[in-house]
Amino acid sequence: MQPARSRPLLCSIALLALSAGVSAQESGEPWDTTMKMEMAGFSMPEQAQRVCRPKAKAEEAAMPPMDPRCKLVESKAVGGRHLFKMRCEDGKNRYVMEGETQGGSDNYRGKMRVVGTMDGEDVDMTQTFSGRKLPGTCTIEDPMKQHKSMLAAECREAMDEMQHPMFTMENAPCADQKPEFCGKVAKKLQELREPARYKQEGGNPQTAEMAKACGQDLAAVRREACSRSVSAKDWTFVASHCEEEGKTLARQHCEGRDYTAAMSSAYAPICSRYMARPKGRDYTAAAAAAGQPAGQSAPAAQPPSAADTIKKGADKLKKFLKF
Repeated sequence: MQPARSRPLLCSIALLALSAGVSAQESGEPWDTTMKMEMAGFSMPEQAQRVCRPKAKAEEAAMPPMDPRCKLVESKAVGGRHLFKMRCEDGKNRYVMEGETQGGSDNYRGKMRVVGTMDGEDVDMTQTFSGRKLPGTCTIEDPMKQHKSMLAAECREAMDEMQHPMFTMENAPCADQKPEFCGKVAKKLQELREPARYKQEGGNPQTAEMAKACGQDLAAVRREACSRSVSAKDWTFVASHCEEEGKTLARQHCEGRDYTAAMSSAYAPICSRYMARPKGRDYTAAAAAAGQPAGQSAPAAQPPSAADTIKKGADKLKKFLKF
C-alpha cells in the first residue's frame, strides 16, 4: 500500500511544478507540457497539459521548480545540460531532488529523481518532463485558484465514487469533506445489513477500509445481515458469510446424520461447509452421489483485488500530477 500513502508527496511535488514561476500576470506564453512519474510498485502513464507561463529568459525556461523547503546544493552546466541537486527538509520530511534539464527559450526536457522519506515512508520516485512553447499569447491564471477549482471537481467525483483515500488518508486532498463522506459510508453500511446487499459488497476490501477509516463497525453490520439470513432461512448466505451461526446450525442439523441425508436436507449448504467428512467413504464420491460440490458452499462474488483498489485511487489523483 506504499503508493497510496505516498500520494500526498506526489501531489505536493506536482502542485509545486504547476506553480513554478507563475505570478499574477495578465499575459503569458502557451506551452504544451508532458510529465511521467514512476516509483516502486506504482507507475503512471505520461500526462500532457497545455499551460500558460510567464515570459522567461532563455536560460530560465529549462530550470527545475524550486521549493521553499529545499536548498540548492549543486547547479552546473555540462555540455548543454543543466545539472542540479536540492536537499529538502521539513519536520518529518527529508528528501533529495536530483536531476538534469536541457533546452532553451522555446523547449525543454529533463529528468528528476526524489529519494528520501515523506510522512515516515521511504520514497524513491523518478519524474521525466518536457515542454514546447506555442505561438501566440495567453492569459495567466492564479495557479492556486486553478488548483482549488480542479480539486473541488475531483472531490465531488471522488465523493460520488466513494474513493475513500481522497478523504481519509493522511494529508488527504479532500480532508475537510471527511464528515460528509463518512456520513455516506454510514448510510451505505446501513444498507449492507440486508443480506442481498451484503453479498454484493460486504466482502469488498474497500468496504472494510472505508468502515475502518470512518470508525464504523463492519462486523456489527455482518452480524445483523447474518441474523436476518437465519430468520429468512437463507442457508446459502449463512454458509458463505456467517461462520459462528453456521457452525451452530451444523451441530444442530448436520452432526450425527448420514451424509447423503444431510446433503438432501434444507441445511445442505451448512452441512457441506461445516459437516465432518463421512468415515470409511470417499468424500468426493459421497458428495457427487448427493449432487453437491465436495465441501463447498455457493461461490461468492469475488471482490476487487488490492491492486484494483490502488489503481482506482491512483486514477483519481493522477489529474493533480501534471507538470
